[in-house]
Amino acid sequence: MAAGTTNRSKPDVVFQIMLTIIVTMTVMNLCRARPMLENRGYKGITVLISRDVPEDQDLLNKLEKCLTDASKVLFRATRHQVYFEEFIVVLPETWTQSPSYGVINILENSPEQILISNSKNEYGDAPYVRQPEGCGKPGRYMHLTPAYITNNSVSAKWGPRGKTIVHEWGHLRWGLFDEYSTAKGIGSTYRDKQGKKQKARCTDQALFKETVVEVAPNVFVRKAYPEPGFTPVASLMYTHYIPTVVEFCDHPNSSDESLRHNTLSPNKQNQLCNLKSAWEVMSEHSDFKEMKSPLGSFGETRPIQFKYVQVQPQRKVLVLDTSGSMQTDDRLTKMNNAASNMILNLLEPGGSLGIVRFSSGASELSELRTLKTDADRKSLISKLPTVANGGTSIGAGLRLGLQVLHRGMDNPSGGTLIVISDGEENERPYAEDVMPEVLRKSVVVHTISVTEKADPRMGSISTSSGGQSFFDIGNKDSTGMIDSLATIATSGGLTHDPKVPLLLQTEAGSVSSSSPLTGEFYVDPTLGQDTIVSVSFTSPVKVNLTGPGNVRISRDTHPQLYVTDVPGILKIRLSEFVENGTWFYHVLTTRAESQVVVTVQSSTNSDGSDVIQVLSWLPEEHSLAFAPDQKLAIYAEVTRGRSSVLNSQVVAIIERPQSGPTQIELLDNGVGSDITKDDGIYSAYILAKDLSGDGRYGIKVKVEGVEGVTSVVVGGRGGSSGVLEVDTVESIEELVTEELGRFQRVTSGGVFSVSGFPPGVTSVPDLIPPSRITDLTVSNDDIGDGTAELEWTSVGGDMDRGTAAHYTFHFTRDFHLASSAGAMWSEVNQTYLRNLQPPQPAGSRERVNISLDLLDDNDTLFLCVRATDDVGNTGDFSNIVSLTSVRDPDEVTNEGDLDDVTRVEDGGSDTGFYVLVTVLPILAVLLLAVLVTCLLRAVRRRKRQSFHVEKKMETVESEESRVLYVPVSPESTEQV
Repeated sequence: MAAGTTNRSKPDVVFQIMLTIIVTMTVMNLCRARPMLENRGYKGITVLISRDVPEDQDLLNKLEKCLTDASKVLFRATRHQVYFEEFIVVLPETWTQSPSYGVINILENSPEQILISNSKNEYGDAPYVRQPEGCGKPGRYMHLTPAYITNNSVSAKWGPRGKTIVHEWGHLRWGLFDEYSTAKGIGSTYRDKQGKKQKARCTDQALFKETVVEVAPNVFVRKAYPEPGFTPVASLMYTHYIPTVVEFCDHPNSSDESLRHNTLSPNKQNQLCNLKSAWEVMSEHSDFKEMKSPLGSFGETRPIQFKYVQVQPQRKVLVLDTSGSMQTDDRLTKMNNAASNMILNLLEPGGSLGIVRFSSGASELSELRTLKTDADRKSLISKLPTVANGGTSIGAGLRLGLQVLHRGMDNPSGGTLIVISDGEENERPYAEDVMPEVLRKSVVVHTISVTEKADPRMGSISTSSGGQSFFDIGNKDSTGMIDSLATIATSGGLTHDPKVPLLLQTEAGSVSSSSPLTGEFYVDPTLGQDTIVSVSFTSPVKVNLTGPGNVRISRDTHPQLYVTDVPGILKIRLSEFVENGTWFYHVLTTRAESQVVVTVQSSTNSDGSDVIQVLSWLPEEHSLAFAPDQKLAIYAEVTRGRSSVLNSQVVAIIERPQSGPTQIELLDNGVGSDITKDDGIYSAYILAKDLSGDGRYGIKVKVEGVEGVTSVVVGGRGGSSGVLEVDTVESIEELVTEELGRFQRVTSGGVFSVSGFPPGVTSVPDLIPPSRITDLTVSNDDIGDGTAELEWTSVGGDMDRGTAAHYTFHFTRDFHLASSAGAMWSEVNQTYLRNLQPPQPAGSRERVNISLDLLDDNDTLFLCVRATDDVGNTGDFSNIVSLTSVRDPDEVTNEGDLDDVTRVEDGGSDTGFYVLVTVLPILAVLLLAVLVTCLLRAVRRRKRQSFHVEKKMETVESEESRVLYVPVSPESTEQV
């Protein structure tokens, strides 16, 4: 904003109302930021086909078929409420172009996309959803492989495609979780209210009995039959592949008996959703808050349209603020240097860029120019603005940016505007005057706010269009602007273009002849193509590099590597010289002082399938009203191709108003904001004590691999949201990893704002409790000393940070009370706990032995734990486990252990009943032994019980035999 100008008088509420209205308008010819539910149909669901998938018309035909089938399943599962109406299929630019395809020049990150990719991942061909947030929150994307869609023998492993896709849609859209055991340490069995051992399942009823059939010598097939007189209909989040299962579990007490949710089952749905059923969670979603009368015809569920669009080279326009305030603190120079770096080094070849400036009005600096050669890039850099004066009209810049973006196009839509501004609007047209046209033309707007004085509406401008908002605090040591532009330039949504370089390091500061800027960067084996060290400066600088093997590079020794033909930027090309390993840089000047920014980038030296990528994001709540118990989660996904990268060092550097930056470590340990351990998604809470006042907070994320520690997942399922195979009963599988070694990546995590921070407050009171524990388990039931072992992951004193002060254990004998709101729990006396140690730092494994003297004869207790910090803040009750003592425990019902199921000839498999084996003599001897033992122990101790808890199903699989699981209907023994 220029000096002497006045703030605009239109109230903020008008702008917010306008954005609310225009966001709901129909957006044409572009994948929407998220699917819309109009009446009963989902529209604008994006199906993105990765560039690694070969062109295949059969894939498209079968994709339409399986999505149509899924729509019918969805309609039935939601009680005739919703179905899939429209899909937008995005074809890669590598496929043959056709006039029948629409065009799209960029695909922004969307919270609900379906990705079809061949990229290697730990799930193989299994459908899965990346699900980083908690219950009721949308997943990031659903992943399907071409083989899954086109090959029936591949997809049959997970049951009918339509039902499998609806299972995954539950994860993706409504934030549901699996109702079977999904991770090591989560029990696959539990004790019901009568103390009987049951398999983890949903509903509350036993779904089927099973038998094992010898179909060939030493080859056995497990066949399942519904209980006599019972036809299972739920749940799609459990055994969706059973033919009669067509619905989700519902309320445990008030729903139809066949749908009642099993609150006792030790699964992720109960642990993360506080015992709520799938339908209860769905009912809280906006899709179902207002249930309508069911539609009656299945014929209305067929998707009415599959739109095909094809990715085109990206079209972007820089919309740059040149108002008078941009002369302050060299902001104009800093903006030009950051823009020059993006143009020169980061934008993809073949893309197009135009430049617009705005102050009181707007003017065009460059039309769209295709980036084919270095000369094209240098020509654009020469057009960057050199003068700043006047007022601020962001709307004028947006309007002219649209004209430059769409000039000469037959179909004027799509494209990206990048708005950089440091001032509040004070001249017409305002942004809200132009945003309806921006959205009508399907244009994405990214915004970079420079300093705290930037217009507070900048974030709303980007959010409403599906873009991202960023922040540069304006300090000389800030890299916010260059990080933001690099993130915008290199972000390819869910797929990475190997032509686009990755950012390895950014650093800013002041240098002089006596005070150099030094640092290091690491080039990993997946990179090395077009490796560039770029240094922007306000006064000329001297840059020296030292590489692996003590290689020394300077302008004197390697002048051919140094390029200085762009004013204010020194570029060192290492591509022909680079070696993998650690490099050091040393920057100084002969002048009094120079403000410098060092940027290091490199491209993959292969097809990009094994490149290590980092994506970072905040949830939608970017504007926070301050509260002492405030918390905001930040996420970063680290992958090699599509495979999870584990045990990296991930740090978020937060630039704060009225204070210096602070750092927060992001972890993948299953604590607090991180709901799944070892899935390659790292997270942490930004807490009230991390804040310093009202204003914007910019986030930079740095990721490093650690030699001998960091690894990549190459097999196993772990705790994923991958769908259950029909030949398994649970999804407990050890992760298979291989060492990855060192690497470096940098990205921007975006911006959030805070309002209402108490003035004059220097220390925020601690009102943050420890996180809720979600993985309490009975890990050992055979201690031999009259105790059982409980195990869980430790939480912090402040959510997922630090160390809790102590743990308290609670129990009840009435599970109805345990599962209801405001339940009354009794605290376990310390005398019943053995080996209870002081809490360890968050993310550690905790264990304690609990005395079985707490149990009476034939007694069942339900237990939970919670943590308390050093000032008395107490976390929520954990998930619930059970301890049971029974004199004659029943066998596992529902899906019994294979050793407990009689193997029969194939001809007897149609009976649908177990073949009973006479074991009464053995049972009689065992019962007598148990009675004698109990009498002897009663003399020594008043209470001593036999304790039985969950055991994993033992799988019969050896070199000579293998047992497969085949569900069958009552009428047929054919494999589903």
